[in-house]
Amino acid sequence: MKKMILTSGALANLLAAMVLLLCVNPALAALFEDSYDWNSSGTFQGRTYQEIGNNSSMFNYEWSQTINFAPAAAEVNWATLTLSYIKNSHTPTGEYWFLSDNNNLKIGNLVHSENQWEDQDFDISFLFTSSPVNSFTLALKLTENTTGMDKIYLDKCLIYGDYTPVPIPPTVLLMGTGLAGLIAIRRRRAD
Repeated sequence: MKKMILTSGALANLLAAMVLLLCVNPALAALFEDSYDWNSSGTFQGRTYQEIGNNSSMFNYEWSQTINFAPAAAEVNWATLTLSYIKNSHTPTGEYWFLSDNNNLKIGNLVHSENQWEDQDFDISFLFTSSPVNSFTLALKLTENTTGMDKIYLDKCLIYGDYTPVPIPPTVLLMGTGLAGLIAIRRRRAD
């Protein structure tokens, strides 16, 4: 039976090959979340809210939310907006609010919620068309265009989803492992 002996050069080549193979850094999905809580008008059924609206034939309400990505984002995989509200009557002369972004891309219609709080989900993945990198500001708008008492109580807006982080370049990992190897060799020689 032959013993296999690795020379220091062969061992170094083997270590270098392993480091290169391990430096392939797949970007795993990371989660993000941002919430906005309205609470300036009062409390209704245990939730704080802000009343918005007026008696005109059309009303817009706008707000924005900034999502910070840490680590930086290469791509948003999916995103959901959950809007919590009440007092949307949906009667023929009542309110019919719809949600859009600042470019008037329609996100969806709000459902009837006259007597109970509604936590309605909207898919907003299509709003993340470019690579957001460190942060992304989402400008949102509620529009109501019927006659009658145009008001709604807003409780909170939650935006969440996942994204692919910007991968760490393999050269950075290779440099780090090379420096660690130099430190180990220096310690061995010092002993």
